[in-house]
Amino acid sequence: MTLKTVSRIVILCAVAGTLQACLNDRADADPSMKPRGTFGWPGPETSGPAMNETRTTNRTDRTDRTDRTDRTEPAKTSPNTSAKTDTATAGRGPSYMPGMNSGWNRSRMAYPTGEISTSAVMVDLLTPQTARLGQNYEYQIHVTNLTNSALQNVAVTNESFQNLGVSSSNPVAASNSGGKIMWNLGDFAAMETKMIRVTGKADKAGISSNCLSVTYANVLCGAVQIVEPKLELTKAATAEALACDMITLTYVASNKGTAALDNVTIKDTLANGLTVDGKNTVEINVGTLAPGATAERKLTARAANVGSFASPATASSGDLTTAPATAGTIVKKPALSVTCSTGEGRLIMGRDVAFNVVVKNTSDVAAASSMVTAALPAGATFVSATDGGTASGNGVSWNLGSLAAGQERSFSFMVRPSGTGSLKSAVSVSGTCVDAKTSECIADVVGIPALLMTGIDEPDPIVVGSNVTYTITLTNQGFVPLTNVKLVTTLEDAASMKYISSDGPTVGTSAGNVVNFAPIATMAPKEVRSYRIVVQALKEGQVSFKAESNSTEITRTLIKTETTNFYK
Repeated sequence: MTLKTVSRIVILCAVAGTLQACLNDRADADPSMKPRGTFGWPGPETSGPAMNETRTTNRTDRTDRTDRTDRTEPAKTSPNTSAKTDTATAGRGPSYMPGMNSGWNRSRMAYPTGEISTSAVMVDLLTPQTARLGQNYEYQIHVTNLTNSALQNVAVTNESFQNLGVSSSNPVAASNSGGKIMWNLGDFAAMETKMIRVTGKADKAGISSNCLSVTYANVLCGAVQIVEPKLELTKAATAEALACDMITLTYVASNKGTAALDNVTIKDTLANGLTVDGKNTVEINVGTLAPGATAERKLTARAANVGSFASPATASSGDLTTAPATAGTIVKKPALSVTCSTGEGRLIMGRDVAFNVVVKNTSDVAAASSMVTAALPAGATFVSATDGGTASGNGVSWNLGSLAAGQERSFSFMVRPSGTGSLKSAVSVSGTCVDAKTSECIADVVGIPALLMTGIDEPDPIVVGSNVTYTITLTNQGFVPLTNVKLVTTLEDAASMKYISSDGPTVGTSAGNVVNFAPIATMAPKEVRSYRIVVQALKEGQVSFKAESNSTEITRTLIKTETTNFYK
């Protein structure tokens, strides 16, 4: 806002010749200005010589003002119109006194009160007392700031002229129209004086006069600082994360404006499945942001499943709300599969059994710290493992490191069964953020059955009437137990030999010339069982003793014949 103070116009008149003529000229326009007395101003008539003194008047109240410090005695009359200065300029502000030329007059006006002590501007008009017809003469206008403060927009105007034509001035007049000449002197520093030199001439003999006015217009300015708060928000989030990872959400509120922002609040409604401290809404009280200040807040979130999670966040302060700031996270989860199988063909006891393992990353993200562990089957001992597998305790393990998306690894381990039956191993795979998977495989180990039957007679030959003992031995030579093992012995004929007795693992029953033993329920591999059958020699000659054996596993009967020589 601007408050402008404009001065009132007060007229200062001066003549080249006498002051009386100037005042007569002004009185034509204003009868109240008609001179009465020596000084030409309203008041009582006086007599005496003219003092060539100009008095300052405030035309609104027309009160006589005589400032005795402003009285100028006329210099010696001289036709010389040059600007030569006989007295030096002295003083500043209220004490300013311009240098006087020989034969010049000085007229002074203090504005606006007419008193130097209470006025703002003082104008000194210096004119020659005489000038020659048709020749240029110079007059000077000295304008002085009487105050200790700056005056603005000071202007001096030659309001009227009598028998005077102005040809030039320094400085050049700002305008020259309508019979008036105005000089814009601009701003004055405290107690500064500026001078205008004017050159002109009269076109007839008599009085040549000019009248001045002065104005100033100080501007009082009031400024209101217009501020513009500007709130901005940026949001960042972990670009890609695993389902077991924490997701970092970063919010940065900035005041890019020129005023403080109070009660700044950040709000974010998270995507479904994403939570911070178990909640899917975020509200952060930032407080006050000074101009140019920023505030960063970090939160950790967790995703309940895989997918893309993005949400727009806003910051507000009073009625200001930022544009939405959106950032999202893609959540992935690695997945591994594992399969286990045994070697093809019959798994025969006594031979090493291979367990084959295949692990595959079935997801679209790498599986870090992948580990495979296989349990050693009961009834078998560890033999070896491929691809760096190591046995420890009852298991074998492989450290696979990171498996890229779609990558597959195969390896195996060997065990040696201690018997027949099922060998079962559970193979599991795990990794960072991987749900553990387990696969079981079973190897059925079979044995090859074998039965050995041997026999011996003691003594041989033997005297008729004596007893001979036949010893039949059954041996399980195979890798599997034999079940329901039977033994049947047959004497050649009743006329040659006679059954006396028998013993062994099972009871024998004689029927005619046949002795039938109860079956042996189970014979373990390498197990040996023996039977003894006692027979009496009845008739001289070579006689035969036959033994037969089989089992559930050995379906083709083993036959053993022992020939004994009976003699007399």
